[in-house]
Amino acid sequence: MAKTPKISIGITSMAVILCVLCLTVFSVLSLSTALSERKLAEKRAEAAEEYYAAERTAAKLANGLMAATDAVAFAEENHIDVVEEGNILIFTYESPIDEGQALSVALTLMEDWEMTRWQVVSTAEWTPDDSLTLWDGELEEKEE
Repeated sequence: MAKTPKISIGITSMAVILCVLCLTVFSVLSLSTALSERKLAEKRAEAAEEYYAAERTAAKLANGLMAATDAVAFAEENHIDVVEEGNILIFTYESPIDEGQALSVALTLMEDWEMTRWQVVSTAEWTPDDSLTLWDGELEEKEE
């Protein structure tokens, strides 16, 4: 009777296989995380670039307005809104950042120039989410 050789996998071999499997899973997860982080960093860099471009444009207009000898004429040439309230002139304009945001600027001229607004505002139309039925505060009567 011939003996058939038995293939035995020892505990050491099982531990090595488990370690290789774990390292493979962790490396795939790390690669996935790195790719997601890269996409996020690229989006943030693009958003920052767009914001600073809008800020440069707004600052050029503000500096030009403050340096102009006739501020109202400069405002008309550059499509800046002017509101007169008594002896106060308020100059407002927006510098677009992207399709949903703009940099809103307001300069006030009384005796001297004052920056009254330098703010990012939403230009996208807001639509409320009506998909949930909310409780209106009244109890419903149960029919028996």
